[in-house]
Amino acid sequence: MSASLRRTAGGMSGEDCKTMASRREKVSATVVLTALIVGGISIPAQAAPPGAKITTVPDAGARPHTQAIPLLPTGRLATPPILPTTPIEFLTAQVDAATVESQVLAERINELQGLHEDCRLSLAWADHSWRQADEKLQLAKAKAAEAAAAAYRAAAELPPELRDGSVLRDLQLLIPQQRSAPLGESAAFELQRAEIAEQAARAALMKATEAEKTAAAELAAGIATLTQRDAARVLLQQRLDKLKSEDELRKERESEKLQNNYNVGQSNKGLMAHPNARKAVLYALEQLGKPYEFAEEGPETFDCSGLTQSAYRTGGVLLPRVSKDQYYAYRSKPVALDALLPGDLLFYARDPKDWRTIHHVMIYLGDGKVVHAPKRGDFVKISRVNLGAGNQVDFAVRIIDAVKVPAPTPTPTPTPTPTPTATPTVTPATPQP
Repeated sequence: MSASLRRTAGGMSGEDCKTMASRREKVSATVVLTALIVGGISIPAQAAPPGAKITTVPDAGARPHTQAIPLLPTGRLATPPILPTTPIEFLTAQVDAATVESQVLAERINELQGLHEDCRLSLAWADHSWRQADEKLQLAKAKAAEAAAAAYRAAAELPPELRDGSVLRDLQLLIPQQRSAPLGESAAFELQRAEIAEQAARAALMKATEAEKTAAAELAAGIATLTQRDAARVLLQQRLDKLKSEDELRKERESEKLQNNYNVGQSNKGLMAHPNARKAVLYALEQLGKPYEFAEEGPETFDCSGLTQSAYRTGGVLLPRVSKDQYYAYRSKPVALDALLPGDLLFYARDPKDWRTIHHVMIYLGDGKVVHAPKRGDFVKISRVNLGAGNQVDFAVRIIDAVKVPAPTPTPTPTPTPTPTATPTVTPATPQP
């Protein structure tokens, strides 16, 4: 069976091969970048204009310019026109670039996990179908063998004078309609049909087996690459941390850990967040301080899209699992950055014109702040985003339609209490004698 499976596997279509080759090229590109980072080759990044960027990608330092990403898999490293001016800025740019790449790969692995699970289910169904077809084939073979044995027994019971071949042939010419009716029209037909069904089921099983192997290999390669990439990022982060004093780290973390006393009922242009969107915001705020963990959606650890999915589940909305799919599902409900309300989803993308490059999602809180799960080694926290000129936010959507701000209830005017009129005192007249 296994040898037959391997032989049929060689019949993969050209389109399947092209798809596999494309995926291998993507994985190769990620490995090249990892080698560059681990090997100590610096990847310069363009410095951001003062006040134009938020302080992280999503949270630590200026967002790297697209020229900071080297040409992959071949080509020279890009050199931006403006270089970081301090070692901390330089290392921060490298950490940011590695973080973005890890986030992109993490989102891809989420997709590969879903594809692999689909392939596993398809394989299980194909295996079940083949086993049923094989059982029917064995049953058909048994019936055919039984029919053949019955025919031999019937022939053996013929009188000796009819056993001569020429006599039998003459009789068969006289009654051709009954020549092979028991076997040809029943057992043999069922056997042929069972063989065809088993062959088709076996071919489907082989195809499903190869698809599952391919999906598993791609998933394993992606996870291995992410592990290498993240190890490189951790090394860069350690080098960056050594350049910062404990006092600087303490101040930075304290400034990032903001109070969660937000008014989720604030309004914008006569609208306020839907009550279910406010539920999502409150849920996300309750997760502050919980660790980031890739591919997790709670309750103790989260990645970026896992946090948004779990938050909106409390509001009765089931979002897709991957950040770019979350945007795509609500792409018809974009929100201008000057009209944001608590609960709106904000997205970062490598290419602001291509939603397919989205790699991070956050929940807007109001006052230019978001709650999100940024990256490995970090935790669910509140960060400030720049929504003005040169903003980093690439896409924004509203999951649940806003509601109008209710008109204020007028304060009733108190009814004045009338002052009672004093009753005059009548002095009785003294009678005259």
